[in-house]
Amino acid sequence: MNYFNGTSWTTLTTQNSDLPHNHINDIAREENGALWIATENGLAKLYDHEWTVYNTGNSSLPVNIIRCITIDQNGNKWIGTWGGGLVKFDNVNWTVYNTGNSQIPANGVNSVTINSNDIIWVGTFSNGIGVLENGNWSTFNTTNSALQSNEVKAIAFDKDNNTWIGTANGIVRITGNNWSNINYSITGFPFQSVNDITCGKDIWFATDNGVIQYADTHWISHRANNSSLPVNDVRSLATDDNMNVWIATAGGGLVIYNAEGVSLSVESTTQAVNTLNMFPNPANGEVKFNFTTTESGKAELALYDVQGRKVCTLLNEEVAAGKHEVKFDTNTLPAGVYIWWVRFKDRIDTMRLAVI
Repeated sequence: MNYFNGTSWTTLTTQNSDLPHNHINDIAREENGALWIATENGLAKLYDHEWTVYNTGNSSLPVNIIRCITIDQNGNKWIGTWGGGLVKFDNVNWTVYNTGNSQIPANGVNSVTINSNDIIWVGTFSNGIGVLENGNWSTFNTTNSALQSNEVKAIAFDKDNNTWIGTANGIVRITGNNWSNINYSITGFPFQSVNDITCGKDIWFATDNGVIQYADTHWISHRANNSSLPVNDVRSLATDDNMNVWIATAGGGLVIYNAEGVSLSVESTTQAVNTLNMFPNPANGEVKFNFTTTESGKAELALYDVQGRKVCTLLNEEVAAGKHEVKFDTNTLPAGVYIWWVRFKDRIDTMRLAVI
C-alpha cells in the first residue's frame, strides 16, 4: 500500500507493517481517518498507526480473499468476498449474505457500491447485479435487463443520480427506470472490459483499451497513442477533491490527469480547517511547527519514522482557534526522514521532515 501526502510517498508492506498481504484489492476511508484495506488474506484496519486484522480465524468472515469494501452513512462496512458472498460489519456484529441464506445472485463479489438512499448495489463475477434494499434483494442479469455480461466489475452513481455499470462487455447506464447499453457503436472507440468507474466533473471509465471520458454528452478516448497514458490496460480510477483523475494502469504505473492543471497541494484542501507550516526543513537543530485553526478543537501532533514507529508526541490537547506553534529539537534524532502526523478533530494530515 502506498500513501501520498502531496509531497512524499510512504510504502507499507508485509515486511514493515502488519499488513496481512501485499496484494491489495480495495481501500475505504472512514470520516475519522481510519483506513479499511481489502487484501488477499483478510481485512485490515489502520487507525492512529495501529493495525487490526480480521480473518476467518478471529472473525465471522467466511473467506480471507476480500475483493472490495465500502462504508455507508452509518459507518457500516460492506465487504465483498471471493466465494463467501457479501458481509456487513457494524463494528460489533457480522452479517453474511450468501446464496445459501439470501437471494444474492452469486458468492463471488467484484464490487459493492451504495447510492444516496443507502441502497446496496453488488456486482458479481458470474451472475449480474444484486440490489439490497430494506432487507429485500432484486437481481439483474443478461436475461432480465440490458446487461450484456453477467460479470459486473464496477458500479458508480453520478451527481444526477444516474447509475453507471461497468461489465466485461461494455457499459450500462440507468436513468430513472431506463436501461441503455453503451458500446463501441455509441462511443466510437474499441473497448470491451470496463474495470472501474469514477464520477467527478465528468464520468471516467477504465477499460482494457485505454480510458474513456464522458463529458457533456461527448465521448473522449485517452490511449497510449494519443495521450501521456503509458499503456492501454487501465485497472482502477479515482477522482480527488481537486478534480484530479488518478489512473492506475497494469504495468505502466500511476497517471494523474486534470485538463486545468494537476494540483497536488494538501494545504489547498485543508485550508478551511487548518494551515500547516514547518521551518526549517531539512533541519539540524530546532524545528518550529506552526498551524492555524479557524475553530477550537482537539489537536494532536506526533512524529513517526518511515517504518511507522512513533518517535514522540508533542501535542495532544484541546486548542483554541488561532495560531499555534510547537518547537522540537531534532538533535535528539538520528539523521533520516521522519513523518509529522497531524490531527485536528477528525482531519488527519502528514508532512515529511528531513533531519540532517
